[in-house]
Amino acid sequence: MRKIWKSTTAALVFSLFLTGCGSTNQQTVPELMEPVATNAAYRPVEYGDVGQLTVLVGTVVPTDYCHFFETSVTVSEILVEVGDRVKKGDVLAYADTAAAKEELKALRGDLEKENSIYQINFQISDRKIAQLNYEIKNLVKNDADTGTSGETEITESDKPSIDSDTDDIPENEISANQESPGAAIKELNSQIQILKENARYDKLLHEYRVGKLNESIAAKEKIVEDGTIRAKHAGQVTYTKNLAAGREASGNENIVIVSDKKERYIELKDMTVNNYTAYENCEVKYISRAGKKLPVKELSYTSDELILAKANNTYPNVRLSCPKAGKLTYGENYLVYYQKEDVQDVLVVGNDSIYMEENSTFVYVQNDSGEKERRQVVLGAKGSNYTEVKQGLSEGELVYYESKERMPVDYGTYTVAYSDFERQNYASSYARCSTVGFPYTSEYEGTVTKVVVESNQEVQKGDLLCVIDTGEGKAALKDAQNQIERENSSYQETIKSYDEQIAAAENKYEKEILSLEKKLAGINHNDTLSQLQEILGSIQKNNDGTGKVSVYAKSDGIVGKVTVSVENQVEKGDELMTISETSGNLMLMEMKAAPNAKNFTDDLADIGEKLTMTVGGKTYTGTCVGNAVDFDNARKVYLTSDKKGAKLSTSSQSGYSDPAFFVKMDEEEFYEEVPAGGKFYFSYVNVKKVCAIPTSMIYKESRVESGGKEFFYVWRVVDGKLVKQYIQTDPQGSLADDRMTVVLSGLNAGDVIASGNK
Repeated sequence: MRKIWKSTTAALVFSLFLTGCGSTNQQTVPELMEPVATNAAYRPVEYGDVGQLTVLVGTVVPTDYCHFFETSVTVSEILVEVGDRVKKGDVLAYADTAAAKEELKALRGDLEKENSIYQINFQISDRKIAQLNYEIKNLVKNDADTGTSGETEITESDKPSIDSDTDDIPENEISANQESPGAAIKELNSQIQILKENARYDKLLHEYRVGKLNESIAAKEKIVEDGTIRAKHAGQVTYTKNLAAGREASGNENIVIVSDKKERYIELKDMTVNNYTAYENCEVKYISRAGKKLPVKELSYTSDELILAKANNTYPNVRLSCPKAGKLTYGENYLVYYQKEDVQDVLVVGNDSIYMEENSTFVYVQNDSGEKERRQVVLGAKGSNYTEVKQGLSEGELVYYESKERMPVDYGTYTVAYSDFERQNYASSYARCSTVGFPYTSEYEGTVTKVVVESNQEVQKGDLLCVIDTGEGKAALKDAQNQIERENSSYQETIKSYDEQIAAAENKYEKEILSLEKKLAGINHNDTLSQLQEILGSIQKNNDGTGKVSVYAKSDGIVGKVTVSVENQVEKGDELMTISETSGNLMLMEMKAAPNAKNFTDDLADIGEKLTMTVGGKTYTGTCVGNAVDFDNARKVYLTSDKKGAKLSTSSQSGYSDPAFFVKMDEEEFYEEVPAGGKFYFSYVNVKKVCAIPTSMIYKESRVESGGKEFFYVWRVVDGKLVKQYIQTDPQGSLADDRMTVVLSGLNAGDVIASGNK
């Protein structure tokens, strides 16, 4: 079942009459009178809201401060865990500066290569233009010497370009089109313009590449210089990258999120700023608490942040504040109402009371003698059940309506009052999150010949763990050596070819161009050779040359379960063992789907939310201190700004097989022996001071004119008589269970409705 109210935002769009809501006790379903004839009754004219109303559901969350590197890194260590309190300036994580240094070296090499190649290509283009200009110059000269200039018109534009030099060359080295010099000159000038345009484009592309490389170099230099992430803000750690799922982090990938629980707001989860326009333009926005309308307003993002979001086509969630609500409680849900200002607090009459005859609109009103009296009215905004009355009626007057629904015959009464509504979820899969394990997998197929560590053994970074004999490893070593030999051989052939072409060239321009191309080939060769030698070095590092590959510890830690032994056959990707780093007291709750269970497995507890478990007659409590990131919430983006401008960051998936979250227990003895067979209960939906009435008192009707759409109503008791009162509930059913249902509109505290039999 898809969770509606917490991990997603539900949009409930209604056209309805509004008043308020609550509860007392529940009784059985009342006996109903068969509709032998139409039930005639009167409904009082009251003040309410009418027209289109939209209700969104928000969750109270803390303000998040994201910490990330601005370029890709290998994370060597995260010093904090979910639930820790940190101060501004505390060290949170380190990047692997050794890896960053290698990456910086490679980036600087890329920059040097980019500049060298551009300069050579620029010179090649310049020499080609110079050669073409010289040919034009000689065509003009030869044309004048032969006296044919009168036959072929040579314009100023046909004359040589002055952008390049045209040194004197012996005339026997110049190929000139004597038959049609004017046409030849035009063709040569056309070639020059093409070369110039290509050069202009190449310059722009080169400048862009250099700019991006310089940005990456600056970011990497910052990591090499410090390689440290420090807390930007004091608060509680609510997310850390799961290094067991991978130490590599892309640029702007969240490594740690620190949340300030003092700075809280209402978040419309999955309602991003990109699709919020329809609601943003509503004049009236409020949350309802005990019938009171408390206005809300958007917490705006800066223009730079929104531009950045649009450029990346990823948008953050909408944030709301409600100053008049006071201190908001984490994890609570709030119904957020949106409507037009001109349909608030107006006199309304039921649509089933309205009649039309030619150009006249009228209703029937009960007069002092109890008889029906026709009354002409002027109407305004119309909703699905009620319409605004602008003229013709006063508050409290009784207006006639007809109903073919069965009415309760023998019933009790139920007084509406405001109360809290909660639906519970539970996590039945939980375990102590005492270690963070890093799996070591085989990179080759082969036979394990040596295992030098055992479970619970401490190891240091670089220690030998095991050895695998693999023919593929030996082949990889030989293949890398062969590739180097082939590259060297190919390069020698290329150089030999260039030398022969240079010797045979007819003029100095051709010689210069070929020499530059030869130089360019040398740069490309050195780059390719460097890459191949790096691959060879990587293979030789762990390969003794006979195909035996050694596996070394990538970090300090404790050996977990060793899954291989000597003479085991392993495939590429098979797990060999894990190296774990100890963490503090933390419980990992995974929302695994249980057979025949009614829990909402895609729902997670909210930050700061309490959980309870009773097992063996003892009750334990804990607090959600952070969520893991899974397929459902990995799309969330964060926008932050600092002195350098707006930044957009995201979190990587945590690597757990199911949605998960972290809990810190209140009772330390819980960790001594984690009880088995229990369930941790927490709120799936938790709304305060709303109208919740017994589900059995709600009826529904289907209207043909509305395409079979269902409408809900109760039988309200007014002056001892039953009145059909339309209400609005959550169409998704998340704000309801078998016992109680939240009424979003249509009832006020103090209203009396028909309950079960007396």
